[in-house]
Order: sequence, then structure tokens, then C-alpha cells
Amino acid sequence: MRRRPILRATAMAALLVAGGTYAIASLDFCGPWPVEEPAVLGAGAARGKLRAGAARVELSPPFPVVAAGYPPPRSVADRAEHPLHARALVLEAESVRVGLVSLDLLSVPAPLAEEIRSRVSALGLADLWVSATHTHSSFGGYDARLVSEL
Repeated sequence: MRRRPILRATAMAALLVAGGTYAIASLDFCGPWPVEEPAVLGAGAARGKLRAGAARVELSPPFPVVAAGYPPPRSVADRAEHPLHARALVLEAESVRVGLVSLDLLSVPAPLAEEIRSRVSALGLADLWVSATHTHSSFGGYDARLVSEL
């Protein structure tokens, strides 16, 4: 007969621990976000014909790789079910030329974006946007900061 109160106490303690853990994990550790009005950082205008050029290349991960976007234990992929790509688009009208790059990755680390920007500097782009498709079926994409990893 004494087992039931012990089981109830254990269940209540487990519930309190789970609730406390959830409450702590729900706290905003990022701090306040500054409220700022949107600002135009650059602008361009052109008339005439719009020219476009596009490319797509397949990404070849060095298998086996850790699959992106999943919590520990990290899953490892030894093959790709569907190919991953990097896509680029350059739009030009008169002297205004902009580029868009999309990578089938979870996120684009800053060093990778800077490497892409340095490699296309000879194109004379007014601006270049580098983005990720945020696929959880790709490789890499982890943030080295501890809070982000958690």
C-alpha cells in the first residue's frame, strides 16, 4: 500500500521538472530587439530592356555528412535522395545589375556568403542577395553559438 504515494510523488516531481524545464526553455535569452523604422539601404533605377541570366549547379556533399536542422543525436546521411543545388540569377537593365543566389542549405554562414560575394565581384553587381532554401534535408547549417545549438 505504501507504493502508491511514492509513485504519486515521483510522478508529481517528474511533472514539476518537465514544467520547469519548459518554462526555462521558453525564456527569451536574446534580449530586446530594437524597434526601428525600415530603411532603404540602396536604390537603383533603369529603363530599357531587362536582361537575365541564370545558372544551376549541383552541390556535391562529401558523404557521409551530418544532416542539417535536426536536434542531437545528429543524423548522418550517406547519400542524397534528391540532388541539392546552388542557383543564381542576374538581372540587368541599362547599367543596373543585381544578383540573386539561392543555396539548398539550412542556412548560409557569413563566411560562405562573403566567399560568394568575393568570387562574383568582377560582375560589377549593384547588389547581391545570398539566401538559403532552409531545407532540413541538406548538410551543415549549424550555428556555432551555444544558445543557437540548444
